[in-house]
Amino acid sequence: MPLRQPQLRRGDRRRRRAARPLQHVRPARPRALARAGDPATVALLRDAGRRIGEVVATAVNLLNPAVVVLGGDLVGADEPLIAGLREIVYQRATGLATRSLRIEPARLGEAAGLTGCAAMVLGKILSPEAIDSAR
Repeated sequence: MPLRQPQLRRGDRRRRRAARPLQHVRPARPRALARAGDPATVALLRDAGRRIGEVVATAVNLLNPAVVVLGGDLVGADEPLIAGLREIVYQRATGLATRSLRIEPARLGEAAGLTGCAAMVLGKILSPEAIDSAR
């Protein structure tokens, strides 16, 4: 059964854009456009950061972390993304939770997942319990 398009009022641009089918966009292009300072791409990334910030603000209120690390495919174009995220987090999270909060891009880039996996494996293999049971 095909999905029905939502009913749109004339001139409602935001809903028209939301109703368009999503297309797969490779992250290299938006990253390059953002680095070049393309205003539309920077605005899009800032808006995406704001949307992510809505969820992160809730997590910050609940968990009170010291650092929020943002990683993924758009790490090379992180300035507008993090700016939008910070804007919403500092607006919506409590002052107590954001007093010493740092929001930073991931430093490991694309190797972060593999590095984290290796650290977990080494931690398990070299744990005192694993070493004691090998004797």
